[in-house]
Amino acid sequence: SPSDAAPEKPIVEKWEWKCAFVGGYRSLACGAVSFFRDSSLLAVAMENVICLWSIQPIGLPWEVSQEASAMAKLTSIKCELVTVLTHSSPSRPILSLGFANGLTNSGRLISVCKDSIHVWNVLTGSALWSSAVSVYDAGISQQSLVLDGQSSRFAVTVNLPKVSELSKDRQAVLLFDAESPVPLHVHALPSGSRVLSMTFVPFGKGLRTSSALVILDSE
Repeated sequence: SPSDAAPEKPIVEKWEWKCAFVGGYRSLACGAVSFFRDSSLLAVAMENVICLWSIQPIGLPWEVSQEASAMAKLTSIKCELVTVLTHSSPSRPILSLGFANGLTNSGRLISVCKDSIHVWNVLTGSALWSSAVSVYDAGISQQSLVLDGQSSRFAVTVNLPKVSELSKDRQAVLLFDAESPVPLHVHALPSGSRVLSMTFVPFGKGLRTSSALVILDSE
């Protein structure tokens, strides 16, 4: 009877990871990385420089495992070093980087180190603008730089200058558009408060899709 039949076992797909490319630049240690939204470019921070690699699929797919219950395939890729962008002095390594989103700002790359923000035009390999700020560095990229997935906006956590020697440390979150060094908004935290994490949260549908910046602080 149907009730006595053994339950069907779920199909488990087996996959293998294969190294497709190994690259480097002057034996520098790799840090923050970011993919362009269509995966055609890879930006890798190496101390105080940014290496831009082009990614191009080549060849035909091959089967990864003959024992896989479903056909598992990969595509070979070709990576080439396109250009190298120098961010700052070697004593100021890049903390975080990311490609700006939005239809009109797809060629913008944002990078931050402890004392500056740079926005690059990846099409020309030149700096679009830079701003000298004291970027908050706690070793976690979500605290130093986050990018809006719906537009070219991004947010950076910075340290505010002390009013006096006795005053507590203060932080602020600066909201930028990738096209301008003038902040769209400055959100100053209470004295002694710290940014723990922040992210852009999308809302709406279709052409009306937008996003809000959500900040989690120590208070």
